[in-house]
Amino acid sequence: MFQQSCAAEGARLLRRPILAGLVLYAFVFACAGGVVCRAQGFEREMDAPEQVELVVKNRHGRVTVLASEEQQRKVSVRAASLGALPTERDVRVEREGARISINVERESSAPAAAAASAAAAPTAVAVGAEGRAATAAERNRIDVTVRVPLRARVRVETEAGAVDIVGGVASAEVQTYTGTIRADVPLEALRYDFRWTLARPRFYSEVELEKVKQKRGGGYEISGRFGDKKAKREERIELDLETARGVILFGVSDEASVPTDLRERELTESARAIIRSGDEDLTEAIRRIAPRLVGDYAKTLPPRETAPALAARRDPFNVKTRLGDTLARLQASVTDRNGRAIAGLTAKDFVVVEDGEER
Repeated sequence: MFQQSCAAEGARLLRRPILAGLVLYAFVFACAGGVVCRAQGFEREMDAPEQVELVVKNRHGRVTVLASEEQQRKVSVRAASLGALPTERDVRVEREGARISINVERESSAPAAAAASAAAAPTAVAVGAEGRAATAAERNRIDVTVRVPLRARVRVETEAGAVDIVGGVASAEVQTYTGTIRADVPLEALRYDFRWTLARPRFYSEVELEKVKQKRGGGYEISGRFGDKKAKREERIELDLETARGVILFGVSDEASVPTDLRERELTESARAIIRSGDEDLTEAIRRIAPRLVGDYAKTLPPRETAPALAARRDPFNVKTRLGDTLARLQASVTDRNGRAIAGLTAKDFVVVEDGEER
């Protein structure tokens, strides 16, 4: 199902002499006022085979695969772009038995079509999600969203495009060069294998993963399991994610919550003190940034006998002793200009004055 872009619609209406002036004024005013003129793409839906095997190749665009119960009998494909409308020549969908293949690649004539659309309405500008003018590469990029039934087997290949795997797939095999891979799947019976072939690992996980291992042949790897290791085959999920220089996000529902700097750091003494204090909220905040380091340090601490609680304190202004009003206990701390305590002081270094008289 195809829809015309803003530019094409404006050009068609301008052919009507009576409405030409009015439409031109309204079209220019709308685009100048910040209205996003965005191509919509197309959608295709087909009956789902008994066991779906999905293969998607998209060099530069984003690939999103959603597995849910709502999609048990259908497989739907949606392609969209900020530039020229994707056509069936740009997004080739083929089905052979249980296998559904999707190959995404812009036809060489696409830039010319985009230029023709821009010439028809020079004031129409494709605007990205951030509210800025899209680059030529962004206008030529095609993003694909595929909805599949539960227990589908998925394989995705991209170069710079991001990949999202969400829901209860049976397996997901993903390969990218610099694209970000995000996987959010159930953990009841999961085996995972994350690999970086050319760069040091950059990843973020909502749950604690196994330690990073450097492979003998080069690259890095994180592999492990969650949940029931003896689960039946039809209940297991397998994740096989590989990237050359990209980022892997695991169990993340909102990418905006991911820190911009994913370099692993050692825990500071302040962070260790917070973990030792038992403050759950602050410890959880540290865990989100360095889950493995927090877990490793927590294992070295002795188990708590009781939960931390507030202790009763005396009134700090009640300094009188049992000897009566004639004696009082005073406490003093001396620091330098930087707030550091000065040690080694004795009683001879202090003078106590009350109402102008030395005591």
